Amino acid sequence: MKSILVPTDFSENARNAFDYAVKLFGIDGVRYTLLNSYETPNAGSSGMLVSIDEMLEKESLADLKRELEYLNNKYNGITIDTESRHGSVDDVVAHWSNQNDVDAVVMGTTGASGLKKTFLGSNAQKVIADSEYPVFSIPEGFLFSPIKKIVFAADLQDIKDSSVFDTVKSLAKKYNAHLFLTHVVKSGDLGETLEEEKNRLKINQTLEGIDFGFHSLHDDNIVEAIDDFIEEVNADLLVVVPRKVTFWNKLFRKSISKEISYHTKVPLLAVKDQ
Repeated sequence: MKSILVPTDFSENARNAFDYAVKLFGIDGVRYTLLNSYETPNAGSSGMLVSIDEMLEKESLADLKRELEYLNNKYNGITIDTESRHGSVDDVVAHWSNQNDVDAVVMGTTGASGLKKTFLGSNAQKVIADSEYPVFSIPEGFLFSPIKKIVFAADLQDIKDSSVFDTVKSLAKKYNAHLFLTHVVKSGDLGETLEEEKNRLKINQTLEGIDFGFHSLHDDNIVEAIDDFIEEVNADLLVVVPRKVTFWNKLFRKSISKEISYHTKVPLLAVKDQ
């Protein structure tokens, strides 16, 4: 049975993310886990904190019970577990997903007005960094529609393991979607390296049977290039491969004094390259 983890703070944004997950993965053969976390305030005596912890846990469990009733009434035949955990949402989600071998995490993001803000403007940043499993970040208010166009943004030389495409291949097959493999070429960049050429051949083999194409985006601003391409092709999903170096660092390295507003409002899927 497929296992999907959906963090919740009982907001409309969280409910929207849950709705996206159900419409994306379905109900048959899928178990959803609704996870709520709570944190202890940094004040008061130890005895008072214990009392506050107990109160917060009680509230969390009560809210989860109400939310479970709401979701069971909305989605007939769905299988949902609930979990209440003490700690920050990012730590709790990452720890729980890694301990319970989930297939994916689906969480809502708030205030998403572009690629950078969608990712960095929420707890999704640390969850994606710490989780070993695919993480879907759903922009506030985004309504699900069948996925027909997927933009996969990564340097070809960064792809080390073909398993990075597993989730994307599954979605592309399920929805008969086209996959755009995008690579941003900045002015002064050299031509394709031998390693990139080898990876391109490997990707061709990995994605056999999938409707896909390679696209080089010539722009000195990586974020804007990807954002513009997403709008140009009217993409339904953006896929990235977070890592500590190379492409991911370049993608979000911006001057603090030059805050830029972006307009990408599609779900983001982060997959790890093992």
